[in-house]
This record gives sequence, C-alpha cells and structure tokens, in this order.
Amino acid sequence: MTRERPLWNRVNLADLDGRQILNTSVPFGSPLPKVIDAEGYQRVIDTAAPVIGDLAGPGPLLPDSRPRVSFRVPVIRDGQVRYVLTTTVSPERLSEFAGPPGLPAVWRPFVVDGAGRIVASPRSPATIGERTSDEALRARASGADGVYDGRRLDGTPTKAAFRKSERTGWSAHLAIPLDLYNA
Repeated sequence: MTRERPLWNRVNLADLDGRQILNTSVPFGSPLPKVIDAEGYQRVIDTAAPVIGDLAGPGPLLPDSRPRVSFRVPVIRDGQVRYVLTTTVSPERLSEFAGPPGLPAVWRPFVVDGAGRIVASPRSPATIGERTSDEALRARASGADGVYDGRRLDGTPTKAAFRKSERTGWSAHLAIPLDLYNA
C-alpha cells in the first residue's frame, strides 16, 4: 500500500456502527478500536459523500499517536452506505504539497483546517497543530477568499491572501512580507 500510495499512513474500513473491520496499522488478528473522529465519520454516513477531517491526535483518545488528517469515503452497495473507508495522512506529507517549487523563500504558505488549526506549513513546521492567527480566523469568517494583514512568527508584518473551501472549511494561505507586497 505504501508503495502505491506513499502519502497514506494507514487505511481502515469500518461498519455503520463505527467498528473497524480492517486497519493496516494494527497486526492482523488484533482487536480493533472504534473510529476516533465520530463526527467526521457520521458526516460521511449522513451525506454519502467524501469528507476531509480536521487535524486529529495526539490527545486523550490517542495519547501516543502522531497528528494526522483523515480522508473518508463512503462504500455504497445497493444505493446505501454500508461502510466507511478511511485513510490518514501526516501533516508533514501534506506540507510537501503546500509550498510549490520556485516560491520565494520569504513567502509563507500554510493550510488551515475547518477547526482553525494549521495542518500544513512547509516553511514553519513547528506551527503544525497550532491555532492560526486571529487575523486569519477573522478573514476566514468574513468570506471564501480575501486579503488580510498578519505577522510572521518573528514579528515581520505580512499581507496574506487566502481561499477557503466551502465544502471542507479548509483554507490555503500565502503570507508575503509587507515591504515586498508594497514594493
């Protein structure tokens, strides 16, 4: 699986009650836990549509796990959702795609999940899992796209552009130092 889909950490299949039937990260024959992100899981069942979950773990339910994002799709048979297939991806892998090649080094791309946490940040990996800035949250609340004033971790003023997916609640941001923006 990892050879064919190198982004994926694990794959699991669960029934409509949230009981896992298959989990590629657990040895065959071992007891399998119920699904962790019950809200995202139920959304797949209710809508019969794919769902991208927010950043999960580590936390009370997964204290020893690494943070990851779940991608879920319904398995439909005879017109009904019968199972939910889930794959997880690490934020580090997502970050590899958040910063396109050739982007100037002082520009800061980052991706924010529906809960307002940074899930991909190739230039500032220490910020993954952190809540994004109040400025970014206000901008996201005001519309699907736009430009807002912000600051980098070192205090450098920035101008950031963003675009938010109405379907997932995720948003992609690109922060540029204000002096370059105004040049």
